[in-house]
Parts: sequence; structure tokens; C-alpha cells
Amino acid sequence: MLGDALIGEIADGLRHSRERPAVETGPEPAGDTTHLCVADDAGNIVSLTQSIQSLFGAKVAHPKLGFFYNNYLTTCLRRQHPQQLAGGCVPRSNLCPTIVVDAEGAPRLAVGGAGSRRIISGVLQVIGRVIERGETLGDAVAAPRVHALLNGKVWIERPAITTTLAARLSRRYRSIVERREHDYKMGCIQALAWDSRGRISTAADPRRDGTGAALNAAADLDPEPPASDTRRRNGGAPA
Repeated sequence: MLGDALIGEIADGLRHSRERPAVETGPEPAGDTTHLCVADDAGNIVSLTQSIQSLFGAKVAHPKLGFFYNNYLTTCLRRQHPQQLAGGCVPRSNLCPTIVVDAEGAPRLAVGGAGSRRIISGVLQVIGRVIERGETLGDAVAAPRVHALLNGKVWIERPAITTTLAARLSRRYRSIVERREHDYKMGCIQALAWDSRGRISTAADPRRDGTGAALNAAADLDPEPPASDTRRRNGGAPA
């Protein structure tokens, strides 16, 4: 997946790492989160978000299975707080893998994402656009997003910001931060959607790497699926 040239470079660096003195490279890069949604024809649905907090988590891997342990205790505060570091404490988390069903229990959406605190706002906006506004899943995932912060700032992506909207937001928020269209920092939502006939469509967020694919029964397929629901089919993690 990385390509022979890059794999060779990484291997060469590992072979010679003991020969070189340690080099301070500055602050540790941020970690990342992965989300996937999967469904089968037996009715099983999984919405899974996996994160190890910072880069390589706790820097310790399971000796046999190879996965890294997370270091989410870093999110437990060191002062009086519901998430204060203590025995039995519960770390803060922004993960919200979600499955939406209708009144009869039939699935409508499986959705979740990556992006730290933008996960919750992103998931909520995608659900609202699909369920309340009737938008296609692809259009809902790609639509501009807004994210409000507790410090009084609000982020909003182009091209959604207008003079009128900015004036209204300024009455409530002390600062409006305009972000570029499909900004990486606005999170990454991956999702599945079911229509009234039980057919599945997929959407991968154009803000980051991702892909989606659905295999529906041939008799139920439309001649051409909506373009917005078949975007970004190459590379990245499954949607």
C-alpha cells in the first residue's frame, strides 16, 4: 500500500537507527482516528470508531496481537472535574458511532467519523440533512459544516458563510472563523444510508481519505446511482 520506494526508505531508516544519535524533532504530531460502517444482507450493521489518542498511543503494543494501547488517560484532567485523573475515572471522548432506525426498527443510517471535537457536530449535521431535509447521503456528507466552540468562537466552511449569516452569528459568538471548503479540520464523516426499498448507498467524506462501496441486488439497482453517493471510491479507509 505504501509503495516499494517508501517501504525501502522506512526499512533503511530502521536498520540504521541505532547508528545515529537521537535527534529532537519538535512537538509530537497529533494522532488520528479511523471510522468505518459495515452492513451485510443478514441485517447486521456495525458503526465503529477507533482511536488511540496521540501518535502511536501509549507507545506500547500487545506482544502477540500487535495493536497499540491507547493513552486516553491524557484526557483526564489534573484538577477538580468529573473527568479528573483518579481510580476508576472515565476519560473524555468525542466518539459517537451511531445507527439510526425508523419507528419500525428498519435501518436508516449508520454514521460516525474522525476529527476530535468536530465528530459530534459533523455526525449531527449529516443526520439532520438526511433525515430532516431529505438530502442524499453524499450531498449531506459533502455539505458545508459549522462547529461552535465553548470559547465563543464558531467555525463555518465556505461557501456557506454570507454577510447575513455572519451578522446573525456575531450576535451570539464573539468570533467567526471562516474555513475553506472541505477543510481537513472540520472532521471526516463516513456513512451508510438505506432507502425505503432497503437499498444501501455510501458516502466518504471529501475532507480526508476514504471510500465507500455497496453491492445491492441487481434487480433493485437503478440504472445509474446518484453521483453524490459514489464519490471517492479509490484509496483510504472503508466507509
